[in-house]
Amino acid sequence: MIILENVRKVVGKKREVLASTTTTIPSNRRIAIISRVHGDAKIFLEILAGVTMPTAGHVVRKAHLSFPVGYLGGFTRELSVRLNVAHVARLYGADVPAVVDFVDQVTDLGPGF
Repeated sequence: MIILENVRKVVGKKREVLASTTTTIPSNRRIAIISRVHGDAKIFLEILAGVTMPTAGHVVRKAHLSFPVGYLGGFTRELSVRLNVAHVARLYGADVPAVVDFVDQVTDLGPGF
């Protein structure tokens, strides 16, 4: 379950994406996020995942969350795939060597990894 308590997010100088929103999202349901502006849905997903912090309020996560699909903020072209995987593992507090070995085996990229 994810609980939003008076969450507010201001983008730019005055545009509010969320305005003192309080809600509970159960973990046993699938949800769809619809917004007029594509960027607003993206910001909401980033807040849920903890990638972006709200301007005010709290987000309580009582669930395991995966890395947001399509989010490339933790990756850089200057690093190899192996180093990017290690970086993301560190972000999540995972066992870096175990994650790197697992991804190496699953992707079967060989020297390209």
